[in-house]
Amino acid sequence: SSTKKIKEMNKRDYDMRTIYEALSLAKKNNPEIQYPVFPFVFLKEKNIDIYPLSGRSNTEIIYCNENGFFSEFLTDRFGFNNPDEVWDKDRVEYLVIGDSYAYGNCVNRPDDIVSALRKISKKNSINLGQSGSGPLIEYAILKEFYPQKVKKVIWLYYEGNDIYDLVLELKNSFLRNYISNKNFSQKLTLNQNEVNKIIEKKNKNRSFNQPQPKLITIIKNFLKLTDLRSQIFSTEVEIPKEFEKIFANAKELALENGSELVFVYLPEFSTLKNNFENRNYKKVKSII
Repeated sequence: SSTKKIKEMNKRDYDMRTIYEALSLAKKNNPEIQYPVFPFVFLKEKNIDIYPLSGRSNTEIIYCNENGFFSEFLTDRFGFNNPDEVWDKDRVEYLVIGDSYAYGNCVNRPDDIVSALRKISKKNSINLGQSGSGPLIEYAILKEFYPQKVKKVIWLYYEGNDIYDLVLELKNSFLRNYISNKNFSQKLTLNQNEVNKIIEKKNKNRSFNQPQPKLITIIKNFLKLTDLRSQIFSTEVEIPKEFEKIFANAKELALENGSELVFVYLPEFSTLKNNFENRNYKKVKSII
């Protein structure tokens, strides 16, 4: 079975607990440990003064389980998945932006992409990834947290849901300010305490008390929906006109800061498995 193979690979027991069970036990040892709150959670919020684009700073995070263990890490001063000292160094070789692939879903350091880049290059790299984000949130993150002296900005674009995410993000009038006004900024690097308060409030209102489905049920349901997801998210959704503007602005932002913008196209597994070309692939490539 898959569980047996993963158990043998990891040389550990496959953790079959729900996130509620894992989080409850973790809180007994560390009351401050939290499940992450991502920027997309605030998409339907109205009349807000600050829109959080990162997590709670200096916080122990417990997250997802895809390989038989729940991932855990300590966020940096701005709530991203980095060792905090990356912000103290003079130069940044790789500044990585993206969704769950960049964030490092369900793996621990040093197995996330950005940690691997640090190890291979032996140079400073910063992870600005946030799970569930699309191009508009990612561009907003880039504008707010762009450090000085960055050599390369690596933008991880995921075919599976980035266009669908962008459609949802464009419905938020607050986020649209980032593409309608090039000078728009929330100055989030100076407002992390306020961001922390907003995230703490959101976490307190979040309920993990309902019985959660067992992991094996989640996996089965996910596999059944895989092909349907690819059709809905990446094949049927038209590319909004704002997509081009976002990447034109991102390229300009990179050039203004003396950086090179590198666009990485990540195909969805079902695209490769079924040997078909995503309808939007050529359009995205043409725009980029």
